[in-house]
Amino acid sequence: MEDAGEITETVDDPLTLQIQELTNTLKHVQADFENYRKRTEKLNQEFQKFANQQLFNQLLPLIEQFDFALRNTQSQEQFVKGVQMIRDQFKHFLSQQGLQPIPIKEHELFNPLCHEALAAEEAKDKNGKPLQKNMIIQVLADGYTLHGKIIRPVKVKVAK
Repeated sequence: MEDAGEITETVDDPLTLQIQELTNTLKHVQADFENYRKRTEKLNQEFQKFANQQLFNQLLPLIEQFDFALRNTQSQEQFVKGVQMIRDQFKHFLSQQGLQPIPIKEHELFNPLCHEALAAEEAKDKNGKPLQKNMIIQVLADGYTLHGKIIRPVKVKVAK
């Protein structure tokens, strides 16, 4: 009696032999692909886990400088100067990562592509003349681009 999953007789038909060989090859390729998929998934998880390591290594000196400033608060003037230096270093770091402030000129016209109006009020120029409608009269918060893409518009107050 023969087992249902096992071929006990030799197959002389070349087409049947070729089908068996191709079936075995297909099973090996499928197994190899599944192993590859699992291996890549594991590598991707490891990459994501440590992707920000370089970023954190660059931020650690800033934290250390904050700690140093907080330990040395005897002179308010020196403390403020130290915090300003940390701020400048942090802005430089962000610039190296591709973050840039959106430049804005005094009395620039409101542009909805890069500005967000939070308030509007009547305003006059230095000569007492009313300012043009939608002219920016105050920057409330800086806006930023990341590698040229606006990630936060400049928040402004405009003239009515």
